[in-house]
Amino acid sequence: MVWFGIEKMPQKMQLPEEIRGKLQRAGNLGSAREAIQHFALEEVLDAFEKNKIACILLKGCLMKQFYPRPDLRMMADLDIIYRPEQEADVDRILVSKGYACDHKDDNHNVYFRMPFMNIEMHHGLMSEVSRFSGYYENIWPRAELLEGRKFVYRLRWEDFYIFMLTHLVKHFQNGGSGIRSVVDIWQFLDKMEEKLDWNYIGKELESIHMTAFDQHIRKLADIWFKGAEGNDLYDALTDYIINSGIYGTVRHYQVWKAAGALREDCKTVRQWQFRTRLRIIFFPLDLMKQQYPYLEKYPVLLPAAWMQRIFRALFKRRGRASKVLGEVKADQNEVFEKKKLFEELNI
Repeated sequence: MVWFGIEKMPQKMQLPEEIRGKLQRAGNLGSAREAIQHFALEEVLDAFEKNKIACILLKGCLMKQFYPRPDLRMMADLDIIYRPEQEADVDRILVSKGYACDHKDDNHNVYFRMPFMNIEMHHGLMSEVSRFSGYYENIWPRAELLEGRKFVYRLRWEDFYIFMLTHLVKHFQNGGSGIRSVVDIWQFLDKMEEKLDWNYIGKELESIHMTAFDQHIRKLADIWFKGAEGNDLYDALTDYIINSGIYGTVRHYQVWKAAGALREDCKTVRQWQFRTRLRIIFFPLDLMKQQYPYLEKYPVLLPAAWMQRIFRALFKRRGRASKVLGEVKADQNEVFEKKKLFEELNI
């Protein structure tokens, strides 16, 4: 995106050749990546069509069409929803195309193909622990067929926009989100604002308590890209996003968790740190079973497994244990500032 702008700058304003060369190579790499991802997506969708696999496209692979050029909207992976009862067929098709299932979690299976193709096959739009899990329990009635396809869908544009917002909240809860999320909002509304049913959107956002968040994010996009006047709140929000990297940071995640604890039952950040470190050391039974299978048959041995875990941390993985526990820290002033910001956003 930066290279796209630098290309248009007059010669007298150009950057030093070394820096310009690096950005040009990054731009060329982005264009090549886009071409490969586009081919891979069409290959997978054609295979799904042939095998009557119903699917819904999500996020970047649709968002690209709203940018001046598709390669300006970088994406790390392809996101696709499928019906859980077709999981075996989905796996067979992707394996036949050279993909391997890297891992599975509660709402998607991740497939990888060299050199960098990632596909996230979602059987649920949101994790079961998400505040929006109930709202997205059945997403299919909100979808419509893509033109020229019989089994490939996308969300209605109103629901696509609502998902952009709920997905952004998810990133905020997991350590923040970079500037791309706000650019997405700007580019989407620039093309679609007058075509959307805002009465429907308003009612849906109100039902999931997202009205304030929507208003603030839209206002932020206007400040960044349309010259609207800001204030201290939007300065703080801008600072939070700019310092969130691309997909968030560990520090912001810890600040979020600490702020949430202060909203609930912790009186101080130190109390939250103490409780969190205890939870890291003394995992609950369901997580301990994954590390110590004998607990499946003998759950009464949980205290012994905790001691075994502590012993491993102290004598076998001391460096890693210290690092994990050391990351449970947050500046008290920053936590209170961000707590106020999150409350203003109603998240």
